[in-house]
Amino acid sequence: MADDRLGIGTLDTWLIWKLSQGRSYVTDASTASRTLVYDINAGAWSKEARSILHLPDLPLAPVGSSCGPIASLSHPEWPVKSVELYASLEDQPAALYANGCWRPGEAKANYGTGCFLLMNHGHRIPANLSGLTSSVAWDLGEAASSSGSSGIAAGFMRLVKSIPC
Repeated sequence: MADDRLGIGTLDTWLIWKLSQGRSYVTDASTASRTLVYDINAGAWSKEARSILHLPDLPLAPVGSSCGPIASLSHPEWPVKSVELYASLEDQPAALYANGCWRPGEAKANYGTGCFLLMNHGHRIPANLSGLTSSVAWDLGEAASSSGSSGIAAGFMRLVKSIPC
């Protein structure tokens, strides 16, 4: 973004924008895909989704890698001049990666404010997920994932049974 124009982004876009002192306006494929405005098959923001959602014609954050040089962050109160940001992931895919679910078929579940299940599908984006959501887990070779959530644990168990392996 230039000239202090308004743009559309995700929470990480805003955090990176603020902590880079306005030098970096980006997001990653993992975070972009969770908005449902990012077309995971095309690897780009969807013009059709923007139209359906009546999003204004404002710049969307460029989608970059989940890992690698992303931005140089700084803050006047930090004891160092700057810190290089080398990873940016949405919370559920980050937990999938941190729990070692690196191969297709591996999954993780968490029970907290809701019940969530996320499964690594590798490079394959499942065609029929019985109401589940497909997204990009991370772009280290574009691992696809599917996820589902339930407000109650009993519903979560039905959800687990519905995921194709």
